[in-house]
Amino acid sequence: MSLRLTRKNAQGIPFGFHHISAIEHRIGYETLVCVKSYIDEETYRNATPDDEDYGEVFFEVNWYTRDYDDGFRLADAYAWLKSMPEFEGAEDVY
Repeated sequence: MSLRLTRKNAQGIPFGFHHISAIEHRIGYETLVCVKSYIDEETYRNATPDDEDYGEVFFEVNWYTRDYDDGFRLADAYAWLKSMPEFEGAEDVY
């Protein structure tokens, strides 16, 4: 699953495809969600780990923090992101 929504970063670069790459639980403290944002879906679909390691694919990484929840899973994370102002109106992509 991913989210489709075009939004600009602080430098004005538009990113249109957002994918959760990690959920980290710091037990008893916080839950973090790592979102990789790509220019578009095609860039995401064609990217390989080597491309990302060597700068062949342009993406941005942002971490979002919430209260600790050991039951917080991937579907929950996407729903939570969509409740945030910066992801308002995002469309689910399966």
